[in-house]
Amino acid sequence: MKNWIIALLAALIGSPAIFAQNLVVNPSFEDYAQTYCGIIEQPSVFSDIATNWTTGNRASPDLYFTNNAQECYNHQPNSSYPGPITFKGIETPSEGTAMAGIWVYTIDGFNQREYIQGSLSSPLQVGQQYRFSVRLSLGDNMEFSVEELQVLFSQMPISQGSDGLINNVSDPQVSFGQGINTSDGWLTYEVLFEADEAYEYFTIGNFKNDEQTEVIINPTADPNGIGTYGAYYFVDEVVVEEATMTSTTKIEEEQLVIAPNPASSVLNLRLEASQEKEVSYQLINIQGQIVASGDLGIFTGQQELDISYLANGMYFIQIESGNQLITRKFSVQR
Repeated sequence: MKNWIIALLAALIGSPAIFAQNLVVNPSFEDYAQTYCGIIEQPSVFSDIATNWTTGNRASPDLYFTNNAQECYNHQPNSSYPGPITFKGIETPSEGTAMAGIWVYTIDGFNQREYIQGSLSSPLQVGQQYRFSVRLSLGDNMEFSVEELQVLFSQMPISQGSDGLINNVSDPQVSFGQGINTSDGWLTYEVLFEADEAYEYFTIGNFKNDEQTEVIINPTADPNGIGTYGAYYFVDEVVVEEATMTSTTKIEEEQLVIAPNPASSVLNLRLEASQEKEVSYQLINIQGQIVASGDLGIFTGQQELDISYLANGMYFIQIESGNQLITRKFSVQR
């Protein structure tokens, strides 16, 4: 791996900004030619819509929007699409109105893959340390999660003429994950690395074959779903930026744990923080409406939140602590 991986850091939404300018062009898929309604079946459609993004092979990643028609399959988070294909999951973009989605594992032995390939505004400088970062959320209804994903940096765009595993190139320089299994909100995965060539492109996905890919059963999977086999992730906010001297120090990690999930009348919150801070919260329904908010004061332990007044359904809880903003998804069932 040529001494690429320096450190692996995982943090919930809101990692402190201690790095330089993001070199990724269109990092959050917000620059798009148009909104799209439906499942993207041709890689050229994905590339035509998502500015400066391509696919790397002949498979077709998806794009999801909050501002297309509600009856569209790829409307999020409250699509009224009637079927027959089951939703991969329910998620709102980490930022803005758009996000991507990729299938990283399908049926064992098929070695089918989707990749997203981005470009950098300037080449990496050989010998310079950089941070790669991406926000991922596992599709709630999918059969599996995977242990890790990879990033392949290249000087030219990768283009493979099949929808299978990209394996005719050098090994990916960056791996990240250690169990990419969150389906109740976004997780940010970060890697510090040193560039060994002047790369201008990068490709994100699963570069291991099915036999090498470690899969984990997803406890929220829909066993009766159509199209929910394998492992599928929503993707947003991709970052490649120079690491400053301060970036080599440990990034503060804030973790919000909620239980039970599903809940009925009480939601237990546990915030594990490196220092005590004032904490506030918002509860947001699936339509994006704030249904409750309040202050929780200073705490690093556990608190109970009364949710007995909420109707059955899916919700998001958003916790603000200092400069950290953490979002988790939960459901109410009685």
